[in-house]
Amino acid sequence: MKRFIPAVQQAKALMPELGTMISTHIQAYQCWGDLWSPVVEGYGYTPPGGMSPLRYKYGGGILITGGSHLLDLIGFFLGRPRRLYGSVYTPEGRDYDLRASALMETDLGVVQFEAVTHPLRHLGFLRDGWDERLEMTGTAGRLELFSSLWDDVEHKASLLLHYDNHTGNVTEYRYDPVSPFAVADAFFCANMEKGVQGEQSRLTGYDVDELITHIMRSSETGQALEVEWRI
Repeated sequence: MKRFIPAVQQAKALMPELGTMISTHIQAYQCWGDLWSPVVEGYGYTPPGGMSPLRYKYGGGILITGGSHLLDLIGFFLGRPRRLYGSVYTPEGRDYDLRASALMETDLGVVQFEAVTHPLRHLGFLRDGWDERLEMTGTAGRLELFSSLWDDVEHKASLLLHYDNHTGNVTEYRYDPVSPFAVADAFFCANMEKGVQGEQSRLTGYDVDELITHIMRSSETGQALEVEWRI
């Protein structure tokens, strides 16, 4: 759904203005409370031999719940990574991770990726604890994207900054709050009525799952891996 955020679509349109890509940083810092300290109850508690409510409801920790959306954006902006080195931190006795990081090689340069859950309530450009951002730097400029809290998109909007090295100007792109979920639903329903796939690949879900698998495998082995795209 993040592909349908107006600021994301504008960033995609402005990518040719960046020149030769130099580097990309993408991160999701999400405020889940203090899960870094010992957890003895609540949604983050993993009972011996059992499953935490967090894993039961959402399937895992920050890599799956938050990082997956950013992995999709990497594919959206830069294409499939061909090689990566990943690191995932899961506290002892837990069944979910708190931090996932990866260095990825793409045809448009190297990507530094990080997804982290944290207890800091006022991080982010809106100071609401949500600090999710994308920074793409090229020889002719830079794009900085700051996304709004995923479940408050009808009240909070994302922000895009474009620095143009030719003019020296920085342009801010601000939009009225709009739900990318509703935009995505309308897009796919219209395509289904027409009987066409549309511009979105059928493989986006597979691509994200493959990257999650490789990041976890790289973390477990301590080795950089070639990404084995099977489809």
